[in-house]
Amino acid sequence: MKVPLFGGGEWTIIEEGFDAARVPAGESVFSLANGSLGIRYSFEEGSPVYKPGTYVNGFYENLPITYGENAFGFPLEKQTILTLPDAASLKLFVNGEPFSMEHGRLLSHTRILDMKSAAAAR
Repeated sequence: MKVPLFGGGEWTIIEEGFDAARVPAGESVFSLANGSLGIRYSFEEGSPVYKPGTYVNGFYENLPITYGENAFGFPLEKQTILTLPDAASLKLFVNGEPFSMEHGRLLSHTRILDMKSAAAAR
């Protein structure tokens, strides 16, 4: 029997325990966005991290597309959304040492996302 990565009820997503291999999936699952602004949910402590970022709708760059031969209807450029610096990071120190989820002894870890209120809690 395979254990699901994330559990929860009707309106909640819950992650119990910490597994560094789940960091990329967790960042995607716990992300929040409202159509104008989106934040990829990485750990506030900054580590471990896969691809943190803040995204703003309409903030992109245009890049030309090169084809072997041109034809009617082929786009001339593509738009790529730009990743802004992570707006949710902070530095946490324990006894003067920087805290990291990957190092040291973690006694417990739970992340909860309430989809009804669009709020994350620990």
